[in-house]
Amino acid sequence: MFFGSRRNAGARMAAKKIFIWDTYWDSSLVHCFGVNVQAPVTAALERAWYDVARLMPAGGAILDLGCGNGAVPLAMARAGGGFAITGIDEAAIDPVNNVPDHAELFGAMRFLPRTAMETLPFPDASFDLVTSQFGIEFSGNSPAALAEAMRVLKPGGRLVIMALPHASRAVSDARIALKQARHLLGDSTLFATAIRMVKEYHAATDASAEDVMRQGLDQFCGEVEKTFAPFPDNEVGVLSAMVFCLYQVFTHRRTTTNAEQMMAVETLRTRLAHYGARAQATLKAAMPDTALSPFTATLGTLGAKSMEILPLMAPGHGIVAIRLTARR
Repeated sequence: MFFGSRRNAGARMAAKKIFIWDTYWDSSLVHCFGVNVQAPVTAALERAWYDVARLMPAGGAILDLGCGNGAVPLAMARAGGGFAITGIDEAAIDPVNNVPDHAELFGAMRFLPRTAMETLPFPDASFDLVTSQFGIEFSGNSPAALAEAMRVLKPGGRLVIMALPHASRAVSDARIALKQARHLLGDSTLFATAIRMVKEYHAATDASAEDVMRQGLDQFCGEVEKTFAPFPDNEVGVLSAMVFCLYQVFTHRRTTTNAEQMMAVETLRTRLAHYGARAQATLKAAMPDTALSPFTATLGTLGAKSMEILPLMAPGHGIVAIRLTARR
């Protein structure tokens, strides 16, 4: 009974980990960690994948692990070469429908949601190239994922990983974001105040409702000041976004019901919890050194013929990834 409970708890934790990425990729975002709005980072990654694509045979088969909404498949397709591209992810991905700007390119590819990189559903020696951009390091079992990657590679094929380095800006941003999310969800009373305001506004008579809201907004402003107080001005991005969204809920008070407003506040709180969980996953996954020793040691035991490690830099952002290339 005890062991069964532990197994069930493990399964629930795994499902929760996947769900936080379901909610992220159910959007038009192509990159993770916010790099979709950081042009130098996006450009550096795309140039790096273009260099990889130039070494591929025309029409070669590519598998991208942890593909999300298709950042690497998109970069490889733009490079030309008529590649046969497959992307897999444990999350419920659907790039063709979620990213309409690139639907035509994505429509020519194959995407497999709910597919674990540790147990790939492909025969041995199926691909000329296996890629991963901020993917394998998030695996719960990276040695198994690397073993599967090498198994499905053709002899002479290459595994190219863009790993998240601990020193990257994405990691430092995640650390700041997690601190803010925990503060909002734990120490701050901002959400509780918002819920109380919605209840009191809709419980008031028509004549007094606006006065109730004005009083509530005065209290809310006080809570905002308390919430922002522990943070320097350059570390309040998540807090500012949540405050803005809550103000939007209040702004639409005359055209939405009590239930709709309550749901809006709870949805914001849930999304913040998921955001915080993804930030925590980023911190946990970041590689501790530029040698990628956990990966190289595993690949050595798997018989990788050669390995090359290079840092990937972006102007104004420093190191954004560590590129590891291995041959089968």
